[in-house]
Amino acid sequence: MQGAKPLYYWGNYEKNSYKMVKGREEEDLNKLMETYKDIVENASTKSQRGIPPGVCADYGFFLLSQGKNEEGRRWLDQEKILFPESAVFIDRILKTMKQ
Repeated sequence: MQGAKPLYYWGNYEKNSYKMVKGREEEDLNKLMETYKDIVENASTKSQRGIPPGVCADYGFFLLSQGKNEEGRRWLDQEKILFPESAVFIDRILKTMKQ
């Protein structure tokens, strides 16, 4: 008997986010960014619901912190579209980034 298909596709998120928090090396950040990109590009074909909650926000925040403002804001806006309940949090991040 096979298990149920996961609601969301997480790729290597758990492993790479742990490495990033633990090591904080440039290589760890790059692997985590690759993981985010994999999730947002492939989630809709690998899961029932698509992109997991928080992934677009995390990806957007990291892009903003790297100076990729337009792309980062686009992913933060995508989080609000996918998960409207995140709007208060996302709007707070965007407001902070403008200051």
